[in-house]
Amino acid sequence: MIVRKVRHAIALALTLPLWAVVVSCDWPSQDRQAQDRIIYYCDEGICEMDSEGGDRRVLVDCRAIGGCVQTPHSPLSPRRDQVLYSHVRDGTSNLGVVNVDGSQRMELVSELVGHIARVGWSFDGRYVAFSTYVARAIVQDRIYIVDTTEGTVREIIDSGTVFAWSPVENRIAAFGRYSRGEEYGLYVMNPDSGKEHKIRTGASIDFFDWSPDGRHLVLSLREDAKQRRSVFVIDVDSQDLTELTPDGRYEYRIADRPMWSPDRRHILYVADYTSEESSGVNALFVVNVETQEQRELVSDVESGRFVWSPDGQEITFIANKDHSLYKVSISDAKVTKLADEGFTVLGWE
Repeated sequence: MIVRKVRHAIALALTLPLWAVVVSCDWPSQDRQAQDRIIYYCDEGICEMDSEGGDRRVLVDCRAIGGCVQTPHSPLSPRRDQVLYSHVRDGTSNLGVVNVDGSQRMELVSELVGHIARVGWSFDGRYVAFSTYVARAIVQDRIYIVDTTEGTVREIIDSGTVFAWSPVENRIAAFGRYSRGEEYGLYVMNPDSGKEHKIRTGASIDFFDWSPDGRHLVLSLREDAKQRRSVFVIDVDSQDLTELTPDGRYEYRIADRPMWSPDRRHILYVADYTSEESSGVNALFVVNVETQEQRELVSDVESGRFVWSPDGQEITFIANKDHSLYKVSISDAKVTKLADEGFTVLGWE
C-alpha cells in the first residue's frame, strides 16, 4: 500500500512544481490530548479553552498590566509553553512573555517608541522578533530581534513590519529595507551567522508564510497596476515564482493572508471574488497542494484572524457577522461556534 502511494507521488512530481509534491504515505497520528487547547484574546486579556469551546481559563489578565495590544502573529513559543504579549504603559510599548498557565510573567523589551505590530519566535526559541510602527510615518517602521540568551536587541529591517520565522531552522524572512538607502525587498536572514540574501526586489508584499520544510514561502503579492493582490509560492533558494490563485472559476480582487497547513498538505488564504454562480467577501479558500484543487470553506471572516489546528484538519476564525470565535473542518466545511468572544486567535497549545 505504501509503495503504491509513493509511486503515485513520484508520478505527480513529473508535472507539479517541487513545492507541490507531498508524498502520500501514512502520516503518524498526533496526540490530540496535548494539542486541543485554543489560545485567544478575550475581554480579560489572553484566554484558553478546549477545541469544543469548553473549559475556558484566563491565562493573562491584561487589565492588571494596563491592557494588551493584540499581536496575532506567531506569539506561541516553539514548545507551546509560553505566549508573547504586548501592552502600552505611560505612552510607550512593552513586550513580555508569560507561561501558558499564566505563571512567570516577564518583560523582554520596554519603553519602545511606536506600537508593536507583529511578534514571533525563532525555530529554537532563542530569538524573538518583533516589529513596530508609527502612525502615518512608514519610514519609522522597524523590525528587531531579541536574543533571549544574551538579552540583546538589534534592528534588522528599516521601513518594514512584515516577517516570518522558518519552522525548521533559525532563518527569518522579512520585507522592507535591510539598511537605509537600499531598495525595498524580501530578505532571508540568519541571526546566528548574520548572513542575509535578497530573494525579491521592489514588489509590495503584504503577507507571507513558510512551508513546513523551510524551502518555500507562500506570499501575497501586488503584481499589477490595478493593485490586485494574488497568492504566489517562491522557492527561497532558486527564487522561482509560481502563482497559486489563477482559477478560471473565480475573478479575484484580493487574495491575501496565505498560510501553509502544519502537515504541508494545504494552503489557506482569504479572498474577495466573483464568479458566474456567486461572489464572496473575505472568503476562506483552501488549496490542496498535491492536486491544486481550490475550494471555498466559509465567507465573511475577519481578515488575518484565523489559525490552523496542529493536525491541519481544522481552522479557527473570527466571523465578521458577530465577531464570535468559530472553527471549520477542511474535510466537510462544517462550521462550529466556540465562543461569543474571540478578538484574535493566537494559536493552539
